Amino acid sequence: MRTYREQTRSELGLSPGEWQELTEFIDDIRPSIESARSEMSIEAPAPHVTESPKGGSDPTFVPGGWVGQYPADIYVYPDKLTTAEYEVMLDDITGWLEIWDVPTAAAVLPVFHTTVQEWRSEVLGYSQMLISYTEELLADRPPVAVERETEIGTKPRGPIDFQKTIKQRSQGNQDIAYRTTNFSLNHPLNLLLIQFHTELISVLDSLQTKSTVMSSTISQHREYHMNIRESTFAWNLVKRSMAIDPTDGEFLDQARAESRSNVGKIVDLWESYLQQKALSVDFEQQLNVGIKPISKIYELWILGQLLDVIKDLLDVEFILEKSSDLHTIRVTDNVTIHYNTPLNHHSRFLDGGLGSHPGRPDFAIEKQGTIVWIGDAKYSPERNIGLDSYQRLLTYMVDLMDATGRSTASIIHVDQKSFRKEINTADYNLTQSCLRPSDPTFSGLPLVLSKALGLS
Repeated sequence: MRTYREQTRSELGLSPGEWQELTEFIDDIRPSIESARSEMSIEAPAPHVTESPKGGSDPTFVPGGWVGQYPADIYVYPDKLTTAEYEVMLDDITGWLEIWDVPTAAAVLPVFHTTVQEWRSEVLGYSQMLISYTEELLADRPPVAVERETEIGTKPRGPIDFQKTIKQRSQGNQDIAYRTTNFSLNHPLNLLLIQFHTELISVLDSLQTKSTVMSSTISQHREYHMNIRESTFAWNLVKRSMAIDPTDGEFLDQARAESRSNVGKIVDLWESYLQQKALSVDFEQQLNVGIKPISKIYELWILGQLLDVIKDLLDVEFILEKSSDLHTIRVTDNVTIHYNTPLNHHSRFLDGGLGSHPGRPDFAIEKQGTIVWIGDAKYSPERNIGLDSYQRLLTYMVDLMDATGRSTASIIHVDQKSFRKEINTADYNLTQSCLRPSDPTFSGLPLVLSKALGLS
């Protein structure tokens, strides 16, 4: 499916349950998306569903400008890029964010498939597998521990231990020593099983309080795990299970060694769960799985292109400061890149007594304390770039840059069918061109920035 397109439930091939899962997910993230749209000036409309006309039974899903993985195996791709170009963008951004040591993609990009949502899917997967393994185990019989002991009494209730009985007689005791064999559920696999179910009860409780998505499924799984813990095993065994360390390697090896192979896979599942729980969500997962605005993905990709061009022009290598969030990037002592951040101290008019502010251009390059270039990214065909966009760019240009004849403002868009345009005056320069992964040199960006920086 593509952004800005709409498809009905039947076109998507969704069952009523899958449609409900999708609508609950959208309802769950809507407040956060609207907040991000306001805070980050995101024009892309939020994902939404529309009910079918009166009497109809086929509602519609509209992803707006938000790409990524939605419930029911729906993946939304950008409409103005090929799938290959989009994947190149994600790969490039992933590499840059890791190199730049940004703490999370959310620091520069609103991503709304959060760790809670992603972990919820993981937990439900482990929960379902544990339910399946538990049913298989109970259909046969739980493993039992064989406990052999020697007891002493007047009447033997097992094979006589003659050596200990003679010893008793030599001490004047007429009791008989005998051996007993007891079977109990105090088996390491049962103790681990109880721990596993208890762990999932706790995690599902936490997930249920943080999200309304899939709440009925979470409740059903939680109820199953609770019934296993409360009804299948005696309470003294449950208490005993709480005293063991389920992460201890020797204990897990013992549980696996003393279990039949078909139920020993519960140990494997537990170890996999522990490993997955410990993993952080990496950038690739955040960007591939997360719901995010394609316009911001395009901006971040352009930011990377800008950095590459400037590094080549200035022949420098730089390391992003640990505290940076990509909004202000110091390339050299004299050159700084600003991304989506207010530049009030550079304002010549609007930050004065007019009761306004200069806004936040997508990109700006500062050289020796002076803004020399401003860029505006448009995930849009050229024909859809309206007068308000040009007026805003011209406002940035006049308010933030001196009329030196080199000061340049650029609109960068995705329309590969358009031609590069350039308007030069005695005071300012204005350029407009396409930039996309299939032809990153088409924009003429190196030449534009070289002139703005006074290198040519």
